Amino acid sequence: VQEADQVIALLEPLNIKDVTLIETSGGVWGAVNAALRRSDLITCVVADSFDGELFVGDLQSINRGVSHGNKQFAARQFYQWCQSDNWETLVNQDTEALLRRIDLVYREVPLNTLKVLLLLITSGKDAMLHSDIIEEYEKIIYEHPPVKMIIFPTGKHPSLLSNAVAASTAIKEFLSSSKQRS
Repeated sequence: VQEADQVIALLEPLNIKDVTLIETSGGVWGAVNAALRRSDLITCVVADSFDGELFVGDLQSINRGVSHGNKQFAARQFYQWCQSDNWETLVNQDTEALLRRIDLVYREVPLNTLKVLLLLITSGKDAMLHSDIIEEYEKIIYEHPPVKMIIFPTGKHPSLLSNAVAASTAIKEFLSSSKQRS
């Protein structure tokens, strides 16, 4: 929710509208919350390597997900690259803070009330997401019709990095076709 406040605080004084937010992984909720609050400013959210709604409010799943991620070589490298050699302490502290304030982190209202376009993209081989992510995305599409899903057959977490060219092309095509419809 704080990330949404920051996005809105940037857009409002600059009078920027018709914005597409592109976010990845846990950061997707910041973009979604901003769009839930201010669909007059934000018209589209691209959600890459997004866990969907399964983890929301499920504290045990969050703990299992972080624990699983901490054991994966690629995840450990990513955390170290982002946060230094002290990454494990930082990730654990971040997770503890998240669990204490889960109500402030994800969303204020159900995702199916989103009034903007939503593009879900991920790598089908993303080991950092739960195994039934495609079913989760299909559920989101069913509940929120202006959604499109793109699953890349290869790649890792996040797919914007591991499938950069294909993701860029898919996002451009999605935005172009969306503008033609409106």
